[in-house]
Amino acid sequence: MNWSTEGGDLRVAHFLGLHGLQVIPLFALGFHRFRPKSAAMLTALFSLLYVATFTAVLIQALSGHPLLGVV
Repeated sequence: MNWSTEGGDLRVAHFLGLHGLQVIPLFALGFHRFRPKSAAMLTALFSLLYVATFTAVLIQALSGHPLLGVV
């Protein structure tokens, strides 16, 4: 992906944010198919964890720290 290992790179957060539009509905479909009684709760939990990960990566990039690499 050629993400920066020397400074903050907003492409990582952009990647996670855009693919969240695909990943979250797919997980919701899977939860609904295999665990229909708890699908709403599991989807909400997964969404919160995904948003927390996205936010952490965004803050890290805005702070100027690389995703992978020694700071």
